Amino acid sequence: MLVVLGIININGVTRKGVKMKTDLPDAIESVEDTKKRLEALIECNAQYITTPKFPCDKVSILKTIAVCESSFGVMNHSRFEPAYFTGGFYYEKSEVVRDLVEKFGKSAACSYSSFQILFVTACELGFHGTPEELGNDDIAIFWVMKFINKRIIHKNPEKIEDIFDAYNSGSFRDKNVPLGYVSKAMYFYSLYCSNGKI
Repeated sequence: MLVVLGIININGVTRKGVKMKTDLPDAIESVEDTKKRLEALIECNAQYITTPKFPCDKVSILKTIAVCESSFGVMNHSRFEPAYFTGGFYYEKSEVVRDLVEKFGKSAACSYSSFQILFVTACELGFHGTPEELGNDDIAIFWVMKFINKRIIHKNPEKIEDIFDAYNSGSFRDKNVPLGYVSKAMYFYSLYCSNGKI
């Protein structure tokens, strides 16, 4: 792939229109293509989120999670969660976590996809694939919605903030409220609700 850079400084000399050969394949999805693909996936699947007892926009919920977790798919890579690895809090507390780490190593202690769902969480909900498979948004979205439906909506959240609290911290019924995350989520949720795009 040939990349043309506007202005670059090489050894103290400023050059314009420098061309560089990279090892990146030509088939890398552009940021705009990534966003369009993810938006279509969300719009097609949001209807499967169970309706909570308060009015909400299901498409905006999923878009908000994607923007908070991965800059809407741009930063879609696995994220290591040390609490789920050897010596971590959840590793010590859960036999399921220990078994998954034994089988998949460090990959089991990561979150995946544009929605950054924990591999452990997806497995607890019935996922039987590999950590790498969960990195595929087309696979992950099913488990994200199952998580939202079973672990959040089923527990009767009172308001939209509860959904974002629980998505990030695991529960909206505890004292662990990620205020920064919820504030960021509410900002993007209101933008999505008002015009559908950011």
